[in-house]
This record gives sequence, structure tokens and C-alpha cells, in this order.
Amino acid sequence: MQTLESERLLFRPMTWEDLPFFIRLHGDLELVRYLGSGKPRTEQQTREWLERTLRWYAEDQVGHLAILLKASQQLLGRVGLTYYEIELPTDGSDPLTHWGRGSTPPGVPLVREIDLSCALEPGAWGQGYATEATRRLRDHAFQERGLERLISILHPENARALHVAEKLGFRARDRVRVYTQTFRRLELAREP
Repeated sequence: MQTLESERLLFRPMTWEDLPFFIRLHGDLELVRYLGSGKPRTEQQTREWLERTLRWYAEDQVGHLAILLKASQQLLGRVGLTYYEIELPTDGSDPLTHWGRGSTPPGVPLVREIDLSCALEPGAWGQGYATEATRRLRDHAFQERGLERLISILHPENARALHVAEKLGFRARDRVRVYTQTFRRLELAREP
């Protein structure tokens, strides 16, 4: 995985030295209510998440990057591209998502999607960092990686993230299930 930058931010591959920060981030109740299960991750779960992210760098050239302020090198959060496998339901229910390539049970019909997402510590909210970070990763996905389409799976009550996605051009597609919660799936196609 390469290091990227924007006007104020630096995006670099995560390392094990970042683990204490992400343990705090994934334990922040204000943030995690909009992520995955809506519950804080334990230290062990965050360790497993980081291990999986580092493995994805090598295997798939995807994964979240650490977001740092250029001026101070302060760690603010994470942004990146990850695979989602989305089951194709036959009963009319909302599709069930699985995080990571190869995560769906064998034999289940699915579609693979590349998700763009961002998580910042609450102290960094409201300063334009999420827009700047996701815009840079969107541009990287389309211009440098040649991807044709991205999705963003967002909690329906996460007004800040929905606003950022809409500013970047994402449009609502449908609903999907993440664990036991229903999320919105937005999508964005690369412009010709």
C-alpha cells in the first residue's frame, strides 16, 4: 500500500504502533454507534481488525490507511477501500453484507463491491477532514487504480457521513444488513 496526501492530510499504511490509537477509536461510544454492530470493539477485536487490515494490504492491495495531520503528524483516524461481499437474497429481504473478500459462506450467491469509508475521532469532526480524506481516496480509486464504481455503506442516522458522501457524488441505491442493523448503500460510478 502506498502513502497518499492531500492539502492538509497524509494517508499511510497502518502499523502495529497505531494499535493503541485504534483501540481508543474503536471504543469511542459516540463514533461506534454508526459502525458495524454499533458496539465498541474490545482490544482483542481491534487487534484482529488491524491484523486483517495488514494482511489485506499484501493480499488485495486494499484496506484502510491511517489519517494524519501533515503539520503535526497527529493521528486522526482511518480512511480506505475495502471489499464487501453482499449476498443476493432470494426472499426479498435486504441483502446481508460480509466484510472482506472470501468472508461469505461457501455457495452463497453474492456480488463483490469496493467500499469507501472513513472514521475520525470525534475531536476531528466538523473541520472538513472527512470530506478531504474521502475525496482523496475516491480520486485514488478512480484515477490511479482504475476502478469503475465505489459504494459506501452508511448508518441511516449518520447525517455527517451521509452529507460527505452526497458532496462526493454518491447516490442512494438500497438498504443492506450489517450484522443486525440496516444501513444505506450508496454508490458512485466513475465519470467517463
